[in-house]
Amino acid sequence: MDTADTDIEPVLGIYLYTQHKGQDWPERLRQALITGPARLRWEDPQYLARILIDQLFSDLRDEEAGGVSTKLGDNDHPITIVDLTAARVHWAKAGDEQHRDRWTGSLGFAEFVTRGRAEYPTL
Repeated sequence: MDTADTDIEPVLGIYLYTQHKGQDWPERLRQALITGPARLRWEDPQYLARILIDQLFSDLRDEEAGGVSTKLGDNDHPITIVDLTAARVHWAKAGDEQHRDRWTGSLGFAEFVTRGRAEYPTL
């Protein structure tokens, strides 16, 4: 397995979980944010959350592909944090995602999508 979690609402703790290809999760997020529908909704958190969920799970359709939860799932990578309100992407060690002072690698959406292939930072 290669599991990963993305926290799309750090205040409430809404996690997107993938069971496979967790190493690709940052790039999948970058690709999701680049799409026309997502770009149009960068400043509209409610719509953007739905668009990101749809894009991130677009090819993960079997029952073991992943899910949405209010709890952190199994995880083999840093937590990718998508702060929808601030329109920023951050990372944290598992368990530190609820502590803003422990986030690292903060990038605005525009910078995140234009930097080339997205990968996990070394924490």
